[in-house]
Amino acid sequence: MRTGRRSFLPIGTVAAYDALGYALVAPILPALRERAHASPLAASLIFAGVSIGMFAGFVISGLVIIRSSPRNAAIGGVLLHLIGDLLFVVGHTAGVYEAARVAQGLGSGMVWMSSVFAVLVRWPEHPEAQLGKILTGFAAGSVVGPLVAALGGPVRPFVADACLAVVGLTAAMFYPTGGGGSFGWRLHVLRSRRLAFALVMITMVALVISVLDGSYTLHFATKLSQTGLAVLITSSTIAYGVGALLPVASRSLRASRASAQVGAVCCAALLLGLTIFDSVGAWFVLIVLLGAALGVTEAGVLSISSSAAGGGLMTAQVVYAQAFAFGFLIGPPVATWLTTQFSLISSGVVVGLVLLLGAASGFLAPMPDQPGPIR
Repeated sequence: MRTGRRSFLPIGTVAAYDALGYALVAPILPALRERAHASPLAASLIFAGVSIGMFAGFVISGLVIIRSSPRNAAIGGVLLHLIGDLLFVVGHTAGVYEAARVAQGLGSGMVWMSSVFAVLVRWPEHPEAQLGKILTGFAAGSVVGPLVAALGGPVRPFVADACLAVVGLTAAMFYPTGGGGSFGWRLHVLRSRRLAFALVMITMVALVISVLDGSYTLHFATKLSQTGLAVLITSSTIAYGVGALLPVASRSLRASRASAQVGAVCCAALLLGLTIFDSVGAWFVLIVLLGAALGVTEAGVLSISSSAAGGGLMTAQVVYAQAFAFGFLIGPPVATWLTTQFSLISSGVVVGLVLLLGAASGFLAPMPDQPGPIR
C-alpha cells in the first residue's frame, strides 16, 4: 500500500538522519583528536562513547513506546541528536566530545527502537521486508554523513547536521501514535537459543563496524585525507545497504542463519586482509566487500531476533539492541590497544577469531522452516 498511513518514508527519513550524525564522526575523528589534544586511545573512547548513551536510549525508548507511542520516542531521539551536534560545535575538549557522543547514543537508541516498532505496528503480519529497509535507511544516512564531513574541519559538518534536525523532526511527526502497549516485556524469551544466536552475531557486527570506524580510521588516516576517509567509509556503507537488501535472509529462518554465518566468515577474512595490505587501492576493495558482508549478516540476525521473541517482543528487541551497543562499546578501545601494544595484524586476527566462534555458535540454535509469532 502507498497510503500515508502505511508509508515507510518517514521511518526511513528519521533512520537516515540518525545515521548521518553518527557517520560524521569517523572521518572527523583525527581532526577532533587534534583539536582536543587527545591520545589515540582517548580518541577511540570518544568514538565508543555513543554506546554508553545507546544502553540507556534503548530502555528509555522501550518505556516511551509502551506507555505512549513510537512517535514520541522518535521525536525524543531526534532532539537528543541535535543536542549532540551542538556539543560538538561548542566543545574543545575530550570530555565535551565524550558528552556529545553519549547524547548521540541516547538519541540513536531511541530512534532505532522507535523505527523497529513503528514497522511492527504498521506491518504486524509480515514485517521482515520493512525491517530490512530500516537497515537500508541507516545505510543511506551513513553514506551522506561522510560526504557532509567532507565540508572539512571539526565544526562545519556538525553545524550542517544540526540544521537537518528540522527534517528529522518533521518526519518523526508521522510515526505511529499508538500500538506500543501491545508489545510485552516477558522475560521467558531470553531462554530462546535462536535469540541467543542473534545476540552473539549482532554483537560481532557492531564490533566490526566500530573497529573500522573508531580504530582503523586512525590507521587509514596515515594515507588518506579527511575527504579520502569520507569516500572510503561511504563506499563501505553503500555496499552495506546493498547487502542488507539482498533477499537471502528473508526466505526462512534457516536461510537467515546461513546468511549470517557465511557473512561472519567473510567478515573475518576481509578484516584480516585490511590489516595485512597497506595500499589505498586494496583498502577500498576490501572495505566494500566487508560492507556487503556486514549488511547480509545483520539483515539475517534481525529477522531471527524478531521471530524469536515469542510473547515478549519488547524484551527481545531491547536486549538485541543492548548487544549491539556492547559490541560497539568494546570494539574501538580493544582494537586500538591490541594495535598499539602488538600490531594491527594482531587486532585483525583476534577480531576474526571471535567472528568465527560467533558463526559456529549458530549450529547450537535450532531453526524451524518458518518463523513463529513475533508477539
